[in-house]
Amino acid sequence: MGFFDDMKKKVTDTASQAYDSVSDSARSISEKIEERGVSGLAGDAISSSIDAVVDVHERLVDNYNEIANTDLETCESYCSWCNQKTTATLIEKNTVSRNVYQCNSPQCIAEQNKVVQCRVCSNKARFNEGWGFDGHYCAVHAGEIANFKHLNDKLDDITKFHRIVERDDVNMVRLTKTAAVVAGGAVVIGPLAYWAAPAVGGAVGSFMGLSGAAASNAGLAALGGGALAAGGAGMAGGTVVVSAVGAALGGRMGGVVSNSYFSDIDGFKIRKIRDGSEPALMCIDGFLTQGVDTDQEWLSNLPESFKDRAVYIVDWEAKRLRDLATMFSVMGVKQAVAHGGIKGLVLKASKLAAKRVGPVANVLMAADLIDNPWHVARYKAEETGVLLADLIARTEQKFVLVGHSLGARVIYCCLSALRTVKDKTWIDSVYLLGGAVNNSVSDKDESGINWAGIGRAVDGSVFNCYSTNDDVLKYLYNVSQLFQGSSIGRNPVNSAEVTNVDVTSVIGGHTEYKKNLKEVIARTQN
Repeated sequence: MGFFDDMKKKVTDTASQAYDSVSDSARSISEKIEERGVSGLAGDAISSSIDAVVDVHERLVDNYNEIANTDLETCESYCSWCNQKTTATLIEKNTVSRNVYQCNSPQCIAEQNKVVQCRVCSNKARFNEGWGFDGHYCAVHAGEIANFKHLNDKLDDITKFHRIVERDDVNMVRLTKTAAVVAGGAVVIGPLAYWAAPAVGGAVGSFMGLSGAAASNAGLAALGGGALAAGGAGMAGGTVVVSAVGAALGGRMGGVVSNSYFSDIDGFKIRKIRDGSEPALMCIDGFLTQGVDTDQEWLSNLPESFKDRAVYIVDWEAKRLRDLATMFSVMGVKQAVAHGGIKGLVLKASKLAAKRVGPVANVLMAADLIDNPWHVARYKAEETGVLLADLIARTEQKFVLVGHSLGARVIYCCLSALRTVKDKTWIDSVYLLGGAVNNSVSDKDESGINWAGIGRAVDGSVFNCYSTNDDVLKYLYNVSQLFQGSSIGRNPVNSAEVTNVDVTSVIGGHTEYKKNLKEVIARTQN
C-alpha cells in the first residue's frame, strides 16, 4: 500500500470510528429517553448531532480524495494570488514537499506568481518563501477571505451582501484582530491578517506602479490604514487601498479588501428598516447612547421631504460606540479625554516627534495607540467606509448618505473610495452631522484626509452641518489629532464641492443632531 493510500485509510478509519462511537452513544441515550418518557426534543437534538458527525466524516473523506488526486496542471482551482479559477504549470517537482507551480492566469504569469496546493483543499496557496502562512493554506483557509466564488458578485439589494463575506470553510489561521505594528519606521494600525497576506499587499503595490518586495511592502503599508508616525495625525485608512486599485471596487480585488475589513469590524450589518423609493436614505451612527432605539430615533426625526424614501441603517462597532458615548456623558468631556489616556498619549507622541526617536519608541507608541479606544474607533470607521463603498459599487441603487460624528468619518472614507470610479455614481447627496473627521483641503497632498475631489462621488450636494457648541469635538478630537487639523463638525470645509451649514443656533452639543434633524435638514435648503 502506497503512502497516500495509507493516509487515506487512516483518515477514513478515524472518521468512521468517531461516527460509530457517537452513533452508539446516541442510540443508548435515545433508548433511555424512550424508557423515561422524556420529550422528543432531546431525540431531535441527538439526531442532529449524528447528522453533523456524518457530515464531518464525509467531508474528511472527500477532502482527502480531492487533495490526493489533484493535478494543478489539469484541474481548475482557485488561485490565492489572482483569486480566479485557473490551471497551473509545473515548474518544480518535489518528492517530499509539495510541487511548485506557475498559475496560468495572465496576471500571475506577468507577475511570475508561484503556487502550491493548499494543505486543506485543492485550491492554490501562494508560494512565497519567508511569508508566514504562505505555502500552507489558500486564502480561504488562511482566513484572508470568506470564499473565492462570490468575490465578484453583484447585488440587487445592498442588504444581500452576506454571501460575499460569509465563510465557506474553516479559517485555519485566525488573524482578524486590529493591531498596531511598526513598518518602515512608522506606526501602522490595521487588521493583523494583512501582515500575513503579501498577495494583497503585492496586488495593491503593483497598482501603485511598484513590483516585487517594494510592491508588497508599500501595499501592506497602505492596507494598514495609515501611518501614525511619532507625532503624526495619520491618514484616511483603507481609502489609500481603494484609491490605488481604482476600478477594483465591486470586483475581485475590492472583495478581497472587503473580506478583510468585514472580519475586523464587530457587528457590521446593513439593515433596511423602511421600504420606499430611491434614492434611499442610508443612516450611519457615530456615538450611541445606551437604551436608545436608534432606528426609531432616525425615523421619527426625518423631514417631510424624505417621508416616501426607503431607509437603511449601517451597524458597526456598536459596543465600542456606546462605551465612548457613556464615557463622555458620565464623566464630562474634559475629564473623559484625560481618563481615556489621550492626553498622555499626546504628550508622549509630541516628545517622540520632537526627538525623532527610533523603532523601539515607535513600538511603545504602537501599544498605546491600539489600546486607546478613540484611535481604534477612528480606524474602524475608515474600514467601515471602504467596505461600504465596495458593497455600494456592487449595486445599481442610489443613496442619500446621512452620518453623525464618526458616522461622518465613515462617509468620508466611502466617498473617497467611490470617487476613484470613473463615469458612475451611486450617491445622490450627503448630510454630515457633527463630523469627526478633518476639514483638510489640498490640491497636492492626496495621502491624508482631503476633501478636494470629493464631489466626483456625488450627483448633488455634500452638506457639512457644524456647530461651534460641540465640546466633544473641541476637546477630544483636537487633542487626539495632536491639534493637527480641525474637525468638520466645528468648522467649515474650504471647498466649493462642500456646502457648509452653520447650525450652532440649533445644536447645543455633539449628541443633539438627530433629535433636531428636521431643523438641521431645513437649514441646508435655505
